[in-house]
Amino acid sequence: MSNVVLLLQAIVKVEAIEAFKNEVISTASEATKELFCVSINLCQDPDQPSHFTLYEVWGDKEYLLSDAHRQSPHILAFFKNTESMLAQPFQYSILNSIHELKGTDLARQ
Repeated sequence: MSNVVLLLQAIVKVEAIEAFKNEVISTASEATKELFCVSINLCQDPDQPSHFTLYEVWGDKEYLLSDAHRQSPHILAFFKNTESMLAQPFQYSILNSIHELKGTDLARQ
């Protein structure tokens, strides 16, 4: 079974940037304890600091889309707590991971 990637894009109100980052970090620390969570990476656009992308890698798409994940207390709190921070609604995509190279893999080639 291959991993899936969740890309969650957010445009945040300027006055909420730090609060948004803190909320993501807090939620990610809980989400990474979940079954099938491989990694979560919060990225910020250096040219547009209010633009964020969460790059999440999950080992099972069915779990990612299940109520066990989506209705978990930390996920529900995240969406509730960040709603007023957003300049516009979240945009998201779920992608199949086709091939992943890691830094040590590149050194072997």
